[in-house]
Amino acid sequence: MRLFASLTFVIWSWCTSLAQAETGQLQTAMSDGVHACQKWILDPKSWAEDNQSFAYKIGLGDKLIAIGGLPIGVLPTELMSQATNFWRLNGGNGNGIFVVASNINPVCNVAGGGPSDLQPAAESIVSDFKQGKEWKEVDVKSEADMTSSNFVNKADNNAEMVISRATKAGGRTDRVQFLTTVFYKIRK
Repeated sequence: MRLFASLTFVIWSWCTSLAQAETGQLQTAMSDGVHACQKWILDPKSWAEDNQSFAYKIGLGDKLIAIGGLPIGVLPTELMSQATNFWRLNGGNGNGIFVVASNINPVCNVAGGGPSDLQPAAESIVSDFKQGKEWKEVDVKSEADMTSSNFVNKADNNAEMVISRATKAGGRTDRVQFLTTVFYKIRK
C-alpha cells in the first residue's frame, strides 16, 4: 500500500511539474508577443531599416520566428492586410502565439490559441500591466465570455493597447483565446 501511495505521489508530482512548465512556456511566449508589439509601435527604429533582424534587436532572437502567413481565423482586420510581417512564438504543447505587424499602419496584433487554456496566463499578463509603470488601465469591458482591458501608455497617450481574453478559466479552446492589439493613434 505504501508503494502505491509513493508511486501515486511521484506521478502526481511529475504531472504537476509538467503542467507548471507548460504554463511557464505559454506565458513567456504570450509576454514575448506583447513585448514584440510594444517595441514595433513604440520603437520604430528597431525595424524601420531592417525588419528581418527585428527579433534580435528586441532581444527575442530565435524565439520570434518569421513565417509566411497565418492560419485562417487568426489574420486581423483589413487594416493590416498590406505590408504585414508575421511571426510565431512556441507556446508549447501545440499552442501557437502569432504576431502580426504592419509596415504601413501603426498597429500590431498578438493572437494565441491551442489545446491549452490560455486564460490564466492571459490574466497574469493583464495583472502585470496593471501593476507596471509603462501602461495605465483605462477601461475594462466584458461581452459574452470575453473580457477586454484597455491600456494607455503613460509616456505617450497616443499609444494604446487592448488585451482580450476569456473571462474565466476553463472556457473554449477551439478559437483565438488571447488577442492583444497595440496601436498608435495619429491625431490630425
